[in-house]
Amino acid sequence: MGCDKLEDLNENPNQPESVTADIMLPGVIRDISNTLVGHAFFISNCASQHTAKSLRNEVDIYNWNSAPIIGVEPLWQGLYGALRDIENIERVATAEGNDHMLAVGKTLRAFAFSVLTDTYGDVPYFEALAGEEGIFTPVYDSQENIYLAEGGLLDLLDEAHDLFQTGSGSISGDILYGGDADLWNRFANALHLRLLMHASEATDVAAEFADVATRPLMEGVAHNAALTYTGSFPNEFPLIPFKTGDFESVRLGEQIVAHFTATNDPRLMAYGRPTDATIGTDNEEFAGWINGGKGCDDSGSRLGYAYYDYPGHPVAPEKAKGVWLSYAEQEFVLSEGAFNGWTSGDAEAHYNNGIVASMMDHEANPEDTGLSSVDDFLAQPEVAYDGTLLRIQEQKWAALYFHGMEGYFEVRRWYSAASGDWAALPFLTPPCNNTNGDMLPLRFVYPGEEQSLNGENYNNAIQSYGGNDFNGAMWLVGN
Repeated sequence: MGCDKLEDLNENPNQPESVTADIMLPGVIRDISNTLVGHAFFISNCASQHTAKSLRNEVDIYNWNSAPIIGVEPLWQGLYGALRDIENIERVATAEGNDHMLAVGKTLRAFAFSVLTDTYGDVPYFEALAGEEGIFTPVYDSQENIYLAEGGLLDLLDEAHDLFQTGSGSISGDILYGGDADLWNRFANALHLRLLMHASEATDVAAEFADVATRPLMEGVAHNAALTYTGSFPNEFPLIPFKTGDFESVRLGEQIVAHFTATNDPRLMAYGRPTDATIGTDNEEFAGWINGGKGCDDSGSRLGYAYYDYPGHPVAPEKAKGVWLSYAEQEFVLSEGAFNGWTSGDAEAHYNNGIVASMMDHEANPEDTGLSSVDDFLAQPEVAYDGTLLRIQEQKWAALYFHGMEGYFEVRRWYSAASGDWAALPFLTPPCNNTNGDMLPLRFVYPGEEQSLNGENYNNAIQSYGGNDFNGAMWLVGN
């Protein structure tokens, strides 16, 4: 009799025995967004020289290590944590026959894993989520296989596209696209193009790029993959809880200020705020901080009003969004694809679309810099499409502010394609006082805990990089 009663008592009426996909999806979207925003703020924007560190400038001077960033979920732990829930979302969607939710899961899986492998190189992929099968020390798969092998990233996005096109089902709990399967499909296809562009220095992607470019894609800024934060916990813009000192530690970079000033670009007023001496006056001025600037030229505007409420400064009516992939970025990808001859598209039209879309994203008005229209902005000699890849790169770089890790990924791709010649990227410069011989680090080092928790596979993985070295080149950039 006691055993029968104990069996009843072990059932908790206040805790569900299973969790539905719509309950897990908001947390996954939020966790990915928060992780990417935090790393854009502390690392990617600085590595791509959109911003510079005025305090604790290890990122700027290339003193990179595996220490976590205070106040931000570490990228490795944050994305692998999200992937565990993504695995469950896919499992539930499969059991329910919900093709569209399964396609969302595959898209999220491809997105999260793409950021992980593009950041670290070889990472656990095929065995990474196999704990229920008793695999607790997964092997690190080669980045090439993660991208190209059966079941890899590009396969996942093909599968997602097919499910969105031919399947059915609901996408409940969707705080990114409001349950719109068509918009998810467009994002998945834009992501597919992004990853093909990432891989283009390592493998021939022309035919696949041309094919994916014919699929449904984003058609305007309303299609951006970007989380709109609500202003209250738990969907609050993740920089808001930071201490003032943390926000103080990042300033607008000298390179982006110089570029925007030379081209009369009104995005300057959205990316940063005026200097303290001129804020709120009729002659507001902006200043850039030199990357690695301690001991160089210590000046620089704080980041724009949408990114933080700074004491004594005006407050933005709305905070920035958590950008995963924007229509502006997609258009620059298509512009480069057309430039390379992979599609018959108009490289100049896509280039102009990218610029205009980025301005729309930041509500930037050319009239604020003395120009009469967007057309006047595009017609400037320093901006007008001149048929060169460098012009596409420069304007794409200008648009990738707070795009997660993408700013760093693209600068790394261009830097590597130029064999480390900074002169090939005149809108950038080696950071002042850097400790890495002017060489841009090519990857993040693996978290220290991997050495103790998954030592054998970790030791095998680091052989590709001559040790756990941030200068080790991954497959994407020439390994």
